Amino acid sequence: MKRIVVDARTVVDNVDGIGYYSIYFIKRLVHCFGGQCQIYVILPMKRSDISVFTPEERKHLRLAFSPQDAFGQNHKFDYEAWDEFVARLRPDIYISTAFFPTRYECQKAVIIHDLIPLLFREESEAAQDGRVAMFERILREAALDSDLLIGVSQHTARDICDYYPNRRAEVKILHPDVAYTVDRIERGLGKEVSQHGRFLMIGVNRPRKNTELVIEALKILKTQGHTDCKVYFAGGIDEELVPLPGYIAENGLEDMAEALGYVSDEQMSALIQGSIGMLYPSAYEGFGMPLIEAMVARKPIICQRISSLPEVGGEIPHYCTGDPQEMAELMLAIHQGTAPLRDEAAVVAQLDKLIQRNARQYDDLFAWIERRLHAPLLALPYTRDGMSFLEWSDRDHLPSA
Repeated sequence: MKRIVVDARTVVDNVDGIGYYSIYFIKRLVHCFGGQCQIYVILPMKRSDISVFTPEERKHLRLAFSPQDAFGQNHKFDYEAWDEFVARLRPDIYISTAFFPTRYECQKAVIIHDLIPLLFREESEAAQDGRVAMFERILREAALDSDLLIGVSQHTARDICDYYPNRRAEVKILHPDVAYTVDRIERGLGKEVSQHGRFLMIGVNRPRKNTELVIEALKILKTQGHTDCKVYFAGGIDEELVPLPGYIAENGLEDMAEALGYVSDEQMSALIQGSIGMLYPSAYEGFGMPLIEAMVARKPIICQRISSLPEVGGEIPHYCTGDPQEMAELMLAIHQGTAPLRDEAAVVAQLDKLIQRNARQYDDLFAWIERRLHAPLLALPYTRDGMSFLEWSDRDHLPSA
Protein backbone atom coordinates (compact mmCIF):
# COMPACT_ATOMS: atom_id res chain seq x y z
CA MET A 1 0.00 0.00 0.00
CA LYS A 2 1.37 3.41 -0.96
CA ARG A 3 2.44 5.79 1.80
CA ILE A 4 1.90 9.55 2.06
CA VAL A 5 3.94 11.18 4.80
CA VAL A 6 2.86 14.68 5.85
CA ASP A 7 5.45 16.55 7.88
CA ALA A 8 3.43 19.03 9.97
CA ARG A 9 6.30 20.44 12.03
CA THR A 10 7.06 24.13 11.77
CA VAL A 11 10.20 26.13 11.09
CA VAL A 12 8.91 28.87 13.40
CA ASP A 13 10.30 27.94 16.78
CA ASN A 14 7.77 29.93 18.84
CA VAL A 15 4.72 28.07 17.48
CA ASP A 16 3.29 25.40 19.74
CA GLY A 17 1.72 22.30 18.24
CA ILE A 18 0.26 21.98 14.75
CA GLY A 19 -1.04 25.00 12.85
CA TYR A 20 -4.43 25.55 11.22
CA TYR A 21 -3.00 25.34 7.69
CA SER A 22 -1.69 21.83 8.33
CA ILE A 23 -4.86 20.63 10.08
CA TYR A 24 -7.22 21.44 7.23
CA PHE A 25 -4.80 20.22 4.60
CA ILE A 26 -4.52 16.85 6.37
CA LYS A 27 -8.30 16.59 6.78
CA ARG A 28 -8.85 17.03 3.06
CA LEU A 29 -6.05 14.61 2.29
CA VAL A 30 -7.68 11.97 4.51
CA HIS A 31 -11.03 12.51 2.83
CA CYS A 32 -9.55 11.92 -0.62
CA PHE A 33 -6.89 9.28 -0.02
CA GLY A 34 -7.59 7.69 3.36
CA GLY A 35 -9.13 4.58 1.84
CA GLN A 36 -6.45 4.02 -0.82
CA CYS A 37 -3.15 4.56 0.99
CA GLN A 38 -1.50 4.87 4.37
CA ILE A 39 -1.22 8.45 5.63
CA TYR A 40 1.50 9.18 8.17
CA VAL A 41 1.62 12.56 9.91
CA ILE A 42 4.78 13.76 11.65
CA LEU A 43 3.80 16.06 14.51
CA PRO A 44 5.89 18.20 16.85
CA MET A 45 5.89 16.94 20.41
CA LYS A 46 4.78 20.31 21.75
CA ARG A 47 1.03 20.35 22.42
CA SER A 48 -0.10 18.57 19.26
CA ASP A 49 -3.77 18.06 20.10
CA ILE A 50 -5.01 15.14 18.00
CA SER A 51 -8.62 15.81 19.06
CA VAL A 52 -8.75 18.11 16.03
CA PHE A 53 -9.07 14.90 14.01
CA THR A 54 -12.32 12.94 14.37
CA PRO A 55 -12.23 9.26 15.39
CA GLU A 56 -13.16 8.41 11.79
CA GLU A 57 -10.27 10.49 10.45
CA ARG A 58 -7.85 8.97 12.94
CA LYS A 59 -8.65 5.53 11.54
CA HIS A 60 -6.76 6.59 8.40
CA LEU A 61 -3.91 8.40 10.15
CA ARG A 62 -0.71 7.03 11.64
CA LEU A 63 0.79 9.67 13.91
CA ALA A 64 4.52 10.01 14.48
CA PHE A 65 5.75 12.48 17.09
CA SER A 66 9.23 13.93 16.58
CA PRO A 67 11.29 15.86 19.11
CA GLN A 68 13.19 17.59 16.29
CA ASP A 69 12.71 21.36 16.54
CA ALA A 70 13.67 23.89 13.90
CA PHE A 71 16.87 24.58 15.81
CA GLY A 72 18.87 21.90 17.59
CA GLN A 73 21.81 22.39 19.92
CA ASN A 74 24.00 25.41 19.10
CA HIS A 75 21.22 26.71 16.86
CA LYS A 76 22.09 24.24 14.08
CA PHE A 77 19.55 22.18 12.21
CA ASP A 78 20.28 18.44 12.29
CA TYR A 79 19.65 17.39 8.67
CA GLU A 80 20.93 13.86 9.18
CA ALA A 81 18.60 13.12 12.09
CA TRP A 82 15.74 14.63 10.10
CA ASP A 83 16.34 12.43 7.06
CA GLU A 84 16.84 9.35 9.20
CA PHE A 85 13.48 9.97 10.85
CA VAL A 86 11.71 10.39 7.49
CA ALA A 87 13.45 7.36 6.01
CA ARG A 88 12.03 5.11 8.75
CA LEU A 89 8.53 6.00 7.51
CA ARG A 90 9.43 5.04 3.90
CA PRO A 91 7.17 7.54 2.08
CA ASP A 92 6.13 7.24 -1.55
CA ILE A 93 5.09 10.89 -1.36
CA TYR A 94 6.49 13.28 1.24
CA ILE A 95 4.64 16.57 1.82
CA SER A 96 6.02 19.22 4.16
CA THR A 97 3.53 21.85 5.32
CA ALA A 98 6.23 24.16 6.71
CA PHE A 99 9.27 24.40 4.44
CA PHE A 100 11.27 21.27 5.25
CA PRO A 101 12.54 19.10 2.39
CA THR A 102 14.05 15.64 2.74
CA ARG A 103 16.77 13.89 0.78
CA TYR A 104 14.94 10.55 0.99
CA GLU A 105 14.24 9.25 -2.51
CA CYS A 106 10.52 9.73 -3.14
CA GLN A 107 8.11 12.25 -4.64
CA LYS A 108 8.48 15.46 -2.61
CA ALA A 109 6.20 18.47 -2.20
CA VAL A 110 7.07 21.44 0.04
CA ILE A 111 4.60 24.17 1.05
CA ILE A 112 6.22 27.61 1.29
CA HIS A 113 4.27 30.23 3.21
CA ASP A 114 6.52 33.18 2.38
CA LEU A 115 10.11 34.21 1.77
CA ILE A 116 10.22 36.73 4.61
CA PRO A 117 13.59 35.60 6.08
CA LEU A 118 15.18 36.18 2.67
CA LEU A 119 13.34 39.36 1.73
CA PHE A 120 13.46 41.01 5.18
CA ARG A 121 16.77 39.77 6.49
CA GLU A 122 17.21 42.46 9.14
CA GLU A 123 14.02 41.26 10.87
CA SER A 124 14.96 37.61 10.81
CA GLU A 125 18.56 38.06 11.91
CA ALA A 126 17.69 40.28 14.88
CA ALA A 127 18.18 37.35 17.27
CA GLN A 128 21.56 36.49 15.69
CA ASP A 129 20.68 32.80 15.68
CA GLY A 130 21.53 31.83 12.12
CA ARG A 131 17.89 31.79 11.04
CA VAL A 132 18.44 33.31 7.60
CA ALA A 133 21.29 30.95 6.70
CA MET A 134 19.22 27.95 7.77
CA PHE A 135 16.15 29.12 5.86
CA GLU A 136 18.24 29.87 2.78
CA ARG A 137 19.73 26.38 2.80
CA ILE A 138 16.35 24.72 3.32
CA LEU A 139 14.70 26.66 0.50
CA ARG A 140 17.62 26.08 -1.88
CA GLU A 141 17.49 22.33 -1.24
CA ALA A 142 13.71 22.32 -1.65
CA ALA A 143 13.94 24.17 -4.97
CA LEU A 144 16.66 21.89 -6.35
CA ASP A 145 15.54 18.53 -4.98
CA SER A 146 11.74 18.65 -4.58
CA ASP A 147 9.26 17.72 -7.28
CA LEU A 148 6.73 20.37 -6.29
CA LEU A 149 6.83 23.71 -4.46
CA ILE A 150 3.51 25.07 -3.22
CA GLY A 151 3.06 28.79 -2.55
CA VAL A 152 0.18 29.97 -0.37
CA SER A 153 -0.60 32.80 -2.79
CA GLN A 154 0.12 33.88 -6.35
CA HIS A 155 2.51 36.45 -4.91
CA THR A 156 4.46 33.84 -2.92
CA ALA A 157 4.59 31.61 -6.01
CA ARG A 158 6.05 34.51 -8.02
CA ASP A 159 8.62 35.13 -5.29
CA ILE A 160 9.63 31.47 -5.46
CA CYS A 161 10.03 31.62 -9.25
CA ASP A 162 12.01 34.89 -9.07
CA TYR A 163 14.28 33.73 -6.27
CA TYR A 164 14.92 30.25 -7.70
CA PRO A 165 14.87 30.57 -11.52
CA ASN A 166 16.90 27.35 -11.88
CA ARG A 167 14.70 25.26 -9.61
CA ARG A 168 13.90 21.69 -10.56
CA ALA A 169 10.52 21.75 -8.85
CA GLU A 170 7.20 22.58 -10.43
CA VAL A 171 5.30 25.41 -8.64
CA LYS A 172 1.62 25.36 -7.66
CA ILE A 173 -0.58 27.60 -5.52
CA LEU A 174 -2.70 26.55 -2.54
CA HIS A 175 -4.37 29.21 -0.41
CA PRO A 176 -4.96 28.48 3.27
CA ASP A 177 -8.37 26.84 3.71
CA VAL A 178 -10.66 29.80 2.96
CA ALA A 179 -13.95 27.86 3.23
CA TYR A 180 -13.20 26.73 6.75
CA THR A 181 -12.09 30.21 7.86
CA VAL A 182 -15.31 31.73 6.52
CA ASP A 183 -17.36 29.06 8.25
CA ARG A 184 -15.46 29.46 11.55
CA ILE A 185 -15.87 33.24 11.66
CA GLU A 186 -19.54 33.07 10.63
CA ARG A 187 -20.25 30.64 13.47
CA GLY A 188 -18.70 33.08 15.94
CA LEU A 189 -20.74 36.05 14.74
CA GLY A 190 -23.75 34.98 16.78
CA LYS A 191 -21.91 35.46 20.09
CA GLU A 192 -22.44 38.66 22.04
CA VAL A 193 -19.34 40.85 22.00
CA SER A 194 -18.67 44.30 23.41
CA GLN A 195 -18.43 47.07 20.81
CA HIS A 196 -15.18 48.74 21.76
CA GLY A 197 -15.47 51.09 18.78
CA ARG A 198 -11.76 51.20 17.97
CA PHE A 199 -9.79 50.29 14.91
CA LEU A 200 -7.92 47.01 15.27
CA MET A 201 -4.43 46.50 13.93
CA ILE A 202 -3.19 42.89 13.84
CA GLY A 203 0.53 42.10 13.80
CA VAL A 204 2.87 44.68 15.27
CA ASN A 205 6.18 42.96 16.01
CA ARG A 206 8.03 43.53 12.72
CA PRO A 207 8.90 46.76 10.84
CA ARG A 208 7.25 45.50 7.63
CA LYS A 209 3.89 45.54 9.46
CA ASN A 210 4.10 49.37 9.29
CA THR A 211 3.11 50.11 12.87
CA GLU A 212 4.91 53.47 12.62
CA LEU A 213 2.61 54.47 9.75
CA VAL A 214 -0.41 54.08 12.02
CA ILE A 215 1.34 55.93 14.86
CA GLU A 216 2.08 58.82 12.50
CA ALA A 217 -1.55 58.87 11.37
CA LEU A 218 -2.71 58.97 15.00
CA LYS A 219 -0.37 61.93 15.64
CA ILE A 220 -2.02 63.79 12.75
CA LEU A 221 -5.50 62.99 14.07
CA LYS A 222 -4.48 64.18 17.53
CA THR A 223 -3.26 67.55 16.22
CA GLN A 224 -6.60 67.91 14.41
CA GLY A 225 -8.51 67.23 17.63
CA HIS A 226 -9.87 63.82 16.57
CA THR A 227 -8.77 62.07 19.76
CA ASP A 228 -11.85 59.80 19.72
CA CYS A 229 -10.35 57.93 16.72
CA LYS A 230 -8.55 55.15 18.59
CA VAL A 231 -6.64 51.94 17.84
CA TYR A 232 -6.05 48.61 19.55
CA PHE A 233 -2.74 47.00 18.51
CA ALA A 234 -2.98 43.21 18.84
CA GLY A 235 -0.11 40.73 18.63
CA GLY A 236 3.16 39.84 20.28
CA ILE A 237 5.58 42.73 20.77
CA ASP A 238 9.31 42.69 20.02
CA GLU A 239 10.53 46.00 21.45
CA GLU A 240 13.98 45.63 19.89
CA LEU A 241 12.46 45.69 16.41
CA VAL A 242 9.28 47.72 16.98
CA PRO A 243 9.17 49.56 20.33
CA LEU A 244 5.42 50.10 20.16
CA PRO A 245 4.87 51.02 23.85
CA GLY A 246 7.65 53.58 23.44
CA TYR A 247 6.06 55.05 20.30
CA ILE A 248 2.78 55.46 22.17
CA ALA A 249 4.34 57.05 25.25
CA GLU A 250 6.76 59.35 23.39
CA ASN A 251 3.96 60.83 21.29
CA GLY A 252 1.43 61.16 24.11
CA LEU A 253 -1.01 58.76 22.45
CA GLU A 254 -2.01 56.80 25.57
CA ASP A 255 -5.65 57.89 25.17
CA MET A 256 -5.74 56.92 21.48
CA ALA A 257 -3.63 53.76 21.27
CA GLU A 258 -3.24 50.62 23.35
CA ALA A 259 -0.87 47.70 22.81
CA LEU A 260 -2.72 44.55 23.83
CA GLY A 261 0.11 42.06 23.25
CA TYR A 262 -0.73 38.46 22.43
CA VAL A 263 -4.46 37.62 22.39
CA SER A 264 -6.15 34.23 22.06
CA ASP A 265 -8.15 33.22 18.99
CA GLU A 266 -11.40 33.76 20.89
CA GLN A 267 -10.30 37.21 22.06
CA MET A 268 -9.20 38.08 18.53
CA SER A 269 -12.61 37.16 17.15
CA ALA A 270 -14.30 39.41 19.73
CA LEU A 271 -11.88 42.25 18.96
CA ILE A 272 -12.60 42.05 15.23
CA GLN A 273 -16.36 42.00 15.76
CA GLY A 274 -16.23 44.89 18.24
CA SER A 275 -14.08 47.09 16.02
CA ILE A 276 -15.04 49.83 13.59
CA GLY A 277 -12.49 48.57 11.09
CA MET A 278 -9.22 46.73 10.55
CA LEU A 279 -5.84 48.32 9.86
CA TYR A 280 -3.48 46.03 7.95
CA PRO A 281 -0.92 48.24 6.17
CA SER A 282 1.72 45.48 5.96
CA ALA A 283 4.37 45.76 3.26
CA TYR A 284 4.49 41.97 2.73
CA GLU A 285 2.31 38.97 3.60
CA GLY A 286 2.45 35.38 2.42
CA PHE A 287 -1.35 35.38 2.25
CA GLY A 288 -3.13 37.74 4.68
CA MET A 289 -5.82 35.74 6.50
CA PRO A 290 -6.91 38.70 8.71
CA LEU A 291 -8.47 40.24 5.60
CA ILE A 292 -10.72 37.20 5.27
CA GLU A 293 -11.74 37.50 8.93
CA ALA A 294 -12.55 41.19 8.57
CA MET A 295 -14.57 40.64 5.39
CA VAL A 296 -16.64 37.89 7.01
CA ALA A 297 -17.33 40.22 9.96
CA ARG A 298 -18.23 42.97 7.44
CA LYS A 299 -15.65 45.36 8.82
CA PRO A 300 -13.97 48.07 6.71
CA ILE A 301 -10.31 47.34 5.93
CA ILE A 302 -7.41 49.71 5.31
CA CYS A 303 -4.38 48.05 3.72
CA GLN A 304 -1.79 48.60 1.03
CA ARG A 305 -2.25 47.44 -2.55
CA ILE A 306 0.91 45.40 -2.28
CA SER A 307 2.17 41.82 -1.89
CA SER A 308 -0.64 39.22 -1.69
CA LEU A 309 -3.22 41.59 -0.15
CA PRO A 310 -5.02 42.59 -3.38
CA GLU A 311 -5.22 38.88 -4.28
CA VAL A 312 -7.12 38.27 -1.04
CA GLY A 313 -9.11 41.48 -0.69
CA GLY A 314 -9.98 42.25 -4.30
CA GLU A 315 -11.71 45.62 -4.38
CA ILE A 316 -13.17 45.33 -0.88
CA PRO A 317 -10.43 47.08 1.20
CA HIS A 318 -9.74 50.79 1.22
CA TYR A 319 -6.22 50.80 -0.21
CA CYS A 320 -3.62 53.26 1.04
CA THR A 321 -0.01 54.10 0.34
CA GLY A 322 2.68 54.71 2.92
CA ASP A 323 1.53 58.30 3.41
CA PRO A 324 0.47 59.00 7.04
CA GLN A 325 -1.82 61.85 5.94
CA GLU A 326 -3.70 59.51 3.60
CA MET A 327 -3.96 56.89 6.36
CA ALA A 328 -5.29 59.50 8.80
CA GLU A 329 -7.91 60.67 6.29
CA LEU A 330 -9.10 57.13 5.60
CA MET A 331 -9.31 56.32 9.32
CA LEU A 332 -11.28 59.50 10.01
CA ALA A 333 -13.68 58.87 7.11
CA ILE A 334 -14.44 55.36 8.38
CA HIS A 335 -14.74 56.59 11.97
CA GLN A 336 -17.16 59.34 10.98
CA GLY A 337 -19.11 57.14 8.57
CA THR A 338 -18.29 59.14 5.45
CA ALA A 339 -16.13 56.51 3.72
CA PRO A 340 -17.75 54.71 0.76
CA LEU A 341 -19.49 51.57 2.02
CA ARG A 342 -18.58 48.24 0.46
CA ASP A 343 -21.71 46.56 -0.86
CA GLU A 344 -22.45 43.36 1.09
CA ALA A 345 -23.09 41.46 -2.13
CA ALA A 346 -19.62 42.43 -3.33
CA VAL A 347 -18.07 41.15 -0.09
CA VAL A 348 -19.92 37.84 -0.39
CA ALA A 349 -18.89 37.58 -4.05
CA GLN A 350 -15.21 38.12 -3.17
CA LEU A 351 -15.33 35.47 -0.44
CA ASP A 352 -17.08 32.99 -2.74
CA LYS A 353 -14.53 33.73 -5.47
CA LEU A 354 -11.72 32.86 -3.06
CA ILE A 355 -13.50 29.67 -1.93
CA GLN A 356 -14.00 28.47 -5.50
CA ARG A 357 -10.43 29.35 -6.44
CA ASN A 358 -9.23 27.43 -3.38
CA ALA A 359 -11.36 24.45 -4.44
CA ARG A 360 -9.71 24.41 -7.88
CA GLN A 361 -6.29 24.65 -6.22
CA TYR A 362 -7.05 21.58 -4.09
CA ASP A 363 -8.32 19.75 -7.18
CA ASP A 364 -5.09 20.56 -9.00
CA LEU A 365 -2.82 19.52 -6.12
CA PHE A 366 -4.70 16.32 -5.33
CA ALA A 367 -4.72 15.38 -9.00
CA TRP A 368 -0.91 15.74 -8.85
CA ILE A 369 -0.86 13.37 -5.88
CA GLU A 370 -3.29 10.99 -7.56
CA ARG A 371 -1.11 10.67 -10.64
CA ARG A 372 1.80 9.68 -8.45
CA LEU A 373 -0.20 7.22 -6.37
CA HIS A 374 -2.28 5.81 -9.23
CA ALA A 375 -5.28 5.91 -6.91
CA PRO A 376 -8.82 7.10 -7.77
CA LEU A 377 -9.66 10.60 -6.56
CA LEU A 378 -12.86 11.15 -4.56
CA ALA A 379 -14.95 14.28 -5.08
CA LEU A 380 -14.75 16.84 -2.29
CA PRO A 381 -17.86 18.72 -1.08
CA TYR A 382 -16.55 22.24 -1.71
CA THR A 383 -19.50 24.13 -0.29
CA ARG A 384 -19.80 26.46 2.66
CA ASP A 385 -22.53 24.35 4.22
CA GLY A 386 -22.50 20.70 5.27
CA MET A 387 -18.71 20.56 5.32
CA SER A 388 -18.51 17.12 6.88
CA PHE A 389 -14.81 16.80 6.12
CA LEU A 390 -14.14 19.71 8.48
CA GLU A 391 -16.03 18.33 11.47
CA TRP A 392 -14.18 17.34 14.63
CA SER A 393 -15.05 16.30 18.14
CA ASP A 394 -13.56 19.25 20.00
CA ARG A 395 -13.70 22.29 17.72
CA ASP A 396 -13.34 24.74 20.63
CA HIS A 397 -9.89 23.46 21.61
CA LEU A 398 -7.82 23.90 18.46
CA PRO A 399 -4.10 24.33 18.90
CA SER A 400 -2.69 27.80 18.42
CA ALA A 401 -1.76 28.70 14.85
